[in-house]
Amino acid sequence: MTMFNFDPKVALQHYMQKRFDKVSQMFIDVFLHFDKVWYGGFSRSDLLKLEEFVATFLYIWTRPDFKLPSQYNTVFSNIGHLIANVVAMSSYGSTDGALGHILAQDHNYYRMLPLLTVYNTIQISAEQIVNVDPIHGTLWWLAYQTASPGSLTQEVHDRMVRQYFDIPKDLKLRDCRVAPLYFQVSYFAPERARAVKTVLNDQIASQIKVSVCNKPNVKSIAIVSGRWQPTTAVYKSMAPQVHALASKYDLTLVQFGENESLVDRSHFKSVVQVKMFKDFTGCDISAIKNNDFQLAFFPDVGMNFESTWLSNLRIAPIMVTGYGHPVSTFSRQMDYFIGGQEVERADLASENYDERLVLIPGLGCYPIDPKYTRKGRVDSKEIWVNCCWTTHKINYPMLCVLRTIQQLAPRPVKFHFYPSWTLGKYNNLIYFVKTLNQFFGYGNWRYDTNLKYHDYLASMEQAAFTIDSYPFGGYNTIIDSLFVGCPVVAIEGTQFANRASSALLRRVGLDDLIVSNLEECAAKALELASNPDYLESARSKLADVDNLQQLLLHAEEPGYFVKAIDYLIANHEQLQASPKTCLTIG
Repeated sequence: MTMFNFDPKVALQHYMQKRFDKVSQMFIDVFLHFDKVWYGGFSRSDLLKLEEFVATFLYIWTRPDFKLPSQYNTVFSNIGHLIANVVAMSSYGSTDGALGHILAQDHNYYRMLPLLTVYNTIQISAEQIVNVDPIHGTLWWLAYQTASPGSLTQEVHDRMVRQYFDIPKDLKLRDCRVAPLYFQVSYFAPERARAVKTVLNDQIASQIKVSVCNKPNVKSIAIVSGRWQPTTAVYKSMAPQVHALASKYDLTLVQFGENESLVDRSHFKSVVQVKMFKDFTGCDISAIKNNDFQLAFFPDVGMNFESTWLSNLRIAPIMVTGYGHPVSTFSRQMDYFIGGQEVERADLASENYDERLVLIPGLGCYPIDPKYTRKGRVDSKEIWVNCCWTTHKINYPMLCVLRTIQQLAPRPVKFHFYPSWTLGKYNNLIYFVKTLNQFFGYGNWRYDTNLKYHDYLASMEQAAFTIDSYPFGGYNTIIDSLFVGCPVVAIEGTQFANRASSALLRRVGLDDLIVSNLEECAAKALELASNPDYLESARSKLADVDNLQQLLLHAEEPGYFVKAIDYLIANHEQLQASPKTCLTIG
């Protein structure tokens, strides 16, 4: 792995000669290196180089006579998360000292912004920061919590949650890069999703200056996603429904995002590309500007910059979303959300969704059969517990549940995390490992990020049981766990993201593993870890794979999705003229 190039003497010479543009560019080059190259550790020589860079950066950055050239204000306001993790990898640990130093100086605003993140004990009101400069203050606000891989400490968790309550009234988006904050609010403060997403959607909508020319064909449907690759959770949840549509409608995949070569193009009459402009101020929609879509279905919204932008543009007369990312978009352009009667609470439809909730029989999504043959579990004196939580699902309250189990169990309990490739995305892997070692003790946990799918399933099979995440739980990970024979302890909440696991447990007869809060989760998991007979009883219910397939893979469910689409196309005008109440089909 090639380390960055940085000469402290050259940087100091530029600073002494007041060539602030050159030294600023040197800093940017290094931080952008850490945006592209992710580290899990350093050789002694590389660590020394990192230490020299951080020391030089913090020294120059905190000098009262250092004036950040205005052309660098934007980029530095937008990379605080990188700066925070680079400093966290060094012996300095955090930017608190440097931040305190700068706050005592005059003309400190644009040097303060990149140093102030969720890691800092020093905190300043977001309202104050945005009032000074709405554009750069908004960039800072959007990036404030991005550094952290989940919320691993009480302090970081509290700051992340507080951010969603502290929405400055003068926010002003410079561009449309809202995905991290838009996406993560449902994981850390779901009760604030409506407020946060409404503000961001309105800001995006105000910037959209284009429109589409639509001549609808009743048989034409657009599938809009940047996650239509077989390896993604979106695809695994929604592909059977979309494939069922293809037997009746002409489907166009409106594709964007990464890994284009892996996109599943089957079942589509055509595949077109929409790309974000280089300055992120909008999307090039030339491929869909003139279209014949009667309906646009978004399997997911919020996992790409493009999906959030497109969800605020009327690209078809009927706009629908679903369980690829199972939360409301709160977009004024999105008409319907297709959900499952078996998992949703219809009485909370208007609270959980801004779209009209359309309920179909079953769960409203349908899994891809894992097609996994069990290898057999190896007996162990230790109890290993699966925590199949993506990075954003790892939070301090759930970690406290795990530590309670660890401390009270009569035999050693250890935890296996599967946070996916997103762990380390902003070079926070070293911080993650260090923090969890302090939390659980070295050797009492491990993680895997890049296992091939069946290797991941084989690894999961060796655990005693699984604990679902909360408040944003799993669906595909629960399917996986049940298929490999691992019972799941799940906290049941009030919307699909924390009710899918309990619905699946009811299907397989493990209702007693459904709990209602964190304390009950710890107690139930402790019971499984402490009582071998109870654990074996739960596992025996999952022993028959054929029976599991019958319980979890109801072949008729994708057909209900098609019926819902049929109904919406046939009745859209009447529905739009009626109150937005929950609709049940089938």
